[in-house]
Amino acid sequence: MGKKSLAEKLKKKYHKALEVTDLKDLLYKSATRYTRRAAFKLKDKIGNIYKVTYEKFKKDVMALGTALINLGLKDEYIAVTGKNSYNWAVSYLAATIVGIVVPIDKELKSEEIINFLNVSSSKAILGDDKYITELISKKAEITNKNTLFINFNSEKDTNTYMSYSLLLDAGYNQLEEGNKDFDNIKINPDAMKILIFTSGTTGNAKGVCLSHKNIVSNIMSTFGIVKVKRSDQVLSILPLHHTYECTLGFLLVIYSGGCISYCEGLRHITNNILEFKPTVILCVPLLLEKMYKKIEATVRKSLPEKYANMEGDVIANLPLIIKKIVKTKVKNSLGGRLRAFIVGAAPLSPDVITSFKNLDIKSIQGYGLTECSPLVAGNNDFYIKPDAVGLPIPNVSYKIDKPDSSGVGEILVKGPNVMLGYYKDEAGTAKVLKDGWFHTGDLGRVDDDGWLYITGRLKTVIVTQNGKNIYPEEIEHYLNENPLISESLVTGLPDDKDEEVYVNAQIFPNIDAIKEYLKVSIPQKEEIFALIVQYNLFPIMDLMCIDNNIALGCLPENVRQADNRKAFRTDQIPEDTARADTWKLVLVSHQDQPCSRHNRGKKGMHQVDINHRHLINDDDIRVERIICVPLKMHICRGVIHISRQFQKTMDRASLTASCLCHSFRRSSGRRCQENVEAFCLKIMDHRI
Repeated sequence: MGKKSLAEKLKKKYHKALEVTDLKDLLYKSATRYTRRAAFKLKDKIGNIYKVTYEKFKKDVMALGTALINLGLKDEYIAVTGKNSYNWAVSYLAATIVGIVVPIDKELKSEEIINFLNVSSSKAILGDDKYITELISKKAEITNKNTLFINFNSEKDTNTYMSYSLLLDAGYNQLEEGNKDFDNIKINPDAMKILIFTSGTTGNAKGVCLSHKNIVSNIMSTFGIVKVKRSDQVLSILPLHHTYECTLGFLLVIYSGGCISYCEGLRHITNNILEFKPTVILCVPLLLEKMYKKIEATVRKSLPEKYANMEGDVIANLPLIIKKIVKTKVKNSLGGRLRAFIVGAAPLSPDVITSFKNLDIKSIQGYGLTECSPLVAGNNDFYIKPDAVGLPIPNVSYKIDKPDSSGVGEILVKGPNVMLGYYKDEAGTAKVLKDGWFHTGDLGRVDDDGWLYITGRLKTVIVTQNGKNIYPEEIEHYLNENPLISESLVTGLPDDKDEEVYVNAQIFPNIDAIKEYLKVSIPQKEEIFALIVQYNLFPIMDLMCIDNNIALGCLPENVRQADNRKAFRTDQIPEDTARADTWKLVLVSHQDQPCSRHNRGKKGMHQVDINHRHLINDDDIRVERIICVPLKMHICRGVIHISRQFQKTMDRASLTASCLCHSFRRSSGRRCQENVEAFCLKIMDHRI
């Protein structure tokens, strides 16, 4: 009998989950189990915090649902939009029990919201005053002229919209009179009850059809590996119209007996954390990464110089006594109770996961899609692997379709969480649902233990002329690690001259970091460009050396000067260097420092095989030059990255260079002997 994988071992560790059949069943059972516990902690108009019990929450949903039935909305499409709020939560559950709920992104243009109302034939929409008023001003564009508008913020009805609070009162009156219409609703768990419009990463917006069974199965599966405790206080930050926040940050919490509070906006996050003292926060990687950078910067400023200037994770490297004091202060700044971040929607740097672990705060990342209600895989209470998105959740399976030589292929998913199909799009549904498997369009691989790794999107893969696949998401991940880069977008640009596809990176600078570095209040365009070119951000953007797609013409002008080429055998530089088929990285050592694991202490020029997975800067390599060499037969993938830690280790004409290697496809490793020399870059006294 073979050794069991972690995915198999995990099955014996699942938390026991209470069985629920639909969202009405979930609401009723939670109200019975947690009757007087706080389901929500909210702020009133003057800023005072008050509680809403599970019993009160159930009654509000029943009252609103009863009122909606009385308006003739039974089994009709009912839209909900607006900022995260208690009224949104009540409206969502009432609408999905009474009819089919259509959650809509409040950030969409009114024309787009109207389009979704028309496509779904929604008979009513509930939302904040701002959005309801704007929609009413364009009512002529709405197909259904009898659409009901219900305003969350109005205390009275008008001739154009209804007051939410008055509608709720009317529902309570009907309940007191013995109306049992809501109570008597029988829900088919397999029927479509949620319609979510999503554009995904490419193509036009699609309507994802979900059932109550889809949602509650995902809730129970998630609870099986990540237990939300009754004592948990969850701060809701992400928009509720997304299944990620709605399923995991709202419905899972209600299922588990926890308590929810709503963030008042991104600029209020710090205050809200201190006010509500959350134990769990759902977020995206960008928020978590910015939060840790801010924590680290604050900690460094408060420490004595000998500790403040330490490289790497400053908190992890502190003496035990100081570390304990710092950890306490940091945790207090996060409310004092925070135990876990639930992270999704994009890749999270393993370094960030480790950094928060050093603060005794878990960062649990997962993978999911709207079409899967949403969770498919996740790190969990039992096993965490920082560089993987997770293991399969209970009752859900995934596999890799048509894996290549390194195991990468399209991720296919099967389980009760998989959607019913796309709204009024049989052809689109047939393309992604085949033989019971959902074709995600995401690329990934699975290791022997069952861990899932995401490499990119099937439709965004850049395929070069020599047939190699380049995954933009991988390159963007490395670019975004640089503190001076806020966001990056990597695309493939075709060249009509040689019919090749070249990698192009568009960079959105981190203006705050650049301001701090340049010591200016408003950096000019020229200063930012100079920083990129002169302070070695250009190796990140222009010497990405991915499979072969770097042309000499892509480099900054000062790098292309002929003088730079004189360092090595100019007689062998190809006449048309810009057309070199493949580039290989060569590091040139300075003084007697080692240049690779295999040639320590030697001076001169050495080739470094970047196809092997290791961080070259583990050996503290000091280099004087970085050379890109055209090699027609050597296929390599990697990114030259000048790390921020180099500030502290440079002398005159040397710096520690980090070649961050990331290769899911390893080449044969053969070295080509022809055209070994090309051009070189002298890196002199540059600092990041």
